[in-house]
Amino acid sequence: MGRLALLAMMATNAKASVTPALEQIKTLPETYERVAEQTNPFIAHTRTGKIIMATGLERTGARSATSASPLASWTKFTLSSYAEYGATSQTMMIATTQRAVDEAGRVNSGGIGFRTHVAQWNEAWVFAQGMGNYGTGLAGNSEKSAFAADIQLGIGGNFEFMNRNAFMIASLGPRIIAGDGANLRIDATFGVRPWASLLVLLQSFNRIGELQYDGKRVSHTRAQASLVWDVGPVYSTQIGAFASLASAKNRAERGFVVALWRKF
Repeated sequence: MGRLALLAMMATNAKASVTPALEQIKTLPETYERVAEQTNPFIAHTRTGKIIMATGLERTGARSATSASPLASWTKFTLSSYAEYGATSQTMMIATTQRAVDEAGRVNSGGIGFRTHVAQWNEAWVFAQGMGNYGTGLAGNSEKSAFAADIQLGIGGNFEFMNRNAFMIASLGPRIIAGDGANLRIDATFGVRPWASLLVLLQSFNRIGELQYDGKRVSHTRAQASLVWDVGPVYSTQIGAFASLASAKNRAERGFVVALWRKF
């Protein structure tokens, strides 16, 4: 869910309008302009938030870069949710859930935490995030539950890219799993709005020392591209694709994700 948290940071927090439908249509361009102005992933909004419901399908290849013969490929289906709420003008409360199903069985996990802005340096913002997670999806074993703590420190800033609103975010920090050690997570995101109602996201998710299904600890890098379209001031839809290359200890992965966002 760390990737959904980064995606949610890029959404706006405009409240639902009580204006009659006809008036909403008349003021739609103005609404989009306001949405674009509020596209700042580093500013929390008190008593507003968002909910994201996402689903994805992932296919793992049959070979790694060093495998001498084909291995059994497998497919994983995921269903996840993400919610955040502005407790103060600087701090967001966060809750997540995830269910994944593949040939090995079904695993579940969920977490609760916060993200707070700790400093501003020129045009850049520094933020810290902490999450506590629990479930079978953290232990690499569908019959075993584990507790994990995520701690991240990040920096990002807004700027113009080809005369369009854009931003970049980078964060790093450990995931500490009780009884299973830790791994390091390094994520980066670039977002740009070619139009006020469309957000283009390019992301990289990196895991160093992650526990694999066979008990080995490996490094893993995944790239993802997404489009987020603001249907209106309240709802947005997302569609994206992701992939990772085969390496000495990992097989290639590819898949897609679709999601519905609701701001309140």
